[in-house]
Amino acid sequence: MASRGGVLVFFMGATMTAAIFRMTQDLNALPMTYMEDAEMPVQCDTANRRVPLQAPDFGPYKPAPVEKYVLEHAAELKFDVAPPEWTPTCQVYTDPQSTPYHAQLQDFIEELDSYYKLVNDFDTPIKDLRRNITEYDNSICDLLELYPGGMPAIFNKSQQLSHSSSGWLEPLIPPMRHPRFCFNKDFHKRPKHLIRTDYLLHDFQALCKKLKPTSRTVFVDMGASLVFHKGSQSPVLDLIQLFGKFGFNFDHVYAYEYKKHDPENVFKSVPDYLDASYHWINMGVTSDTNSRQNPFKLLQDYFEPDDLIIVKLDIDTPKLERQLAQQLLDNPQLGKLIDHFYFEHHVNQEELAGTWGRGKETVADSMNLFQEFRKRGIPAHFWV
Repeated sequence: MASRGGVLVFFMGATMTAAIFRMTQDLNALPMTYMEDAEMPVQCDTANRRVPLQAPDFGPYKPAPVEKYVLEHAAELKFDVAPPEWTPTCQVYTDPQSTPYHAQLQDFIEELDSYYKLVNDFDTPIKDLRRNITEYDNSICDLLELYPGGMPAIFNKSQQLSHSSSGWLEPLIPPMRHPRFCFNKDFHKRPKHLIRTDYLLHDFQALCKKLKPTSRTVFVDMGASLVFHKGSQSPVLDLIQLFGKFGFNFDHVYAYEYKKHDPENVFKSVPDYLDASYHWINMGVTSDTNSRQNPFKLLQDYFEPDDLIIVKLDIDTPKLERQLAQQLLDNPQLGKLIDHFYFEHHVNQEELAGTWGRGKETVADSMNLFQEFRKRGIPAHFWV
């Protein structure tokens, strides 16, 4: 339902009808028979549900149990070993003796597959959520629920979800990649799962409820590349398409890239659906807070907390990346603007040594940094 000039406009389709039918059943406490014919993953079966996950009553962040354990036992796991030594991390998933959560993490991998099957199968006629949100009504957001009970129901068996200011997230644990990365014997060479992004979890229903009818949607890409390894599409475009699938289409995509590119080739590489929103800025970024080349200055000067702002930082210059990340962490007003933050933090992780080289910080440093982002209300993710 949208309000334009005092006129209420109703959008009705198969998806909306199903949602209304669902709400009617809930109100009348009838059995939820509307899903009888759906082919749902076994992991979502409610027969063996545990006590459901609960969002925290206070504070912006509640870590998953395994995330809490790994951080508290970082020294025991040798994640605090300083460079130049390398730190192996995949034992969290592969060694049953590594943590008390080995069985739950195997369940989590299966649930992750189930979640992304639901994501891939998801379809909605709503192309822009803001057109269906009013000051007093954001019920359209309930259409984004992937499964009855939401994400806690999908990850009910493992119970390994973290909760942030933007809803449920994946736990912050190594290998800082898709878990199946750890089961590839050749990860020291060119790992099969190196650039997969389908380990990232997004609570689009919760994110939708933060939107206002006047919210602007912005994606800031620091270290932009439209063509990735061997001609494959950039993971950033995968991420932008994922948001679009759920009705979050970006008004502006600010793409900063230091390496010089032929503008004609860039133009040809931009997907049609981004023609009106893509801003190619072929120069490097800086951490100088007064410079126009600092994307954070742009955000602070022109955008508001009610806007939806997504930031990706991956410029392969560790010192500058770290300065920008710290700038975001130390500036509460800037932090209030960011709804999701993706950052590839280069540390001394053994499994990624061939890709990153020798980092100056430890795996424990990285985990603490990302959790601190989340504690301060900035939903942060390990990027590829």
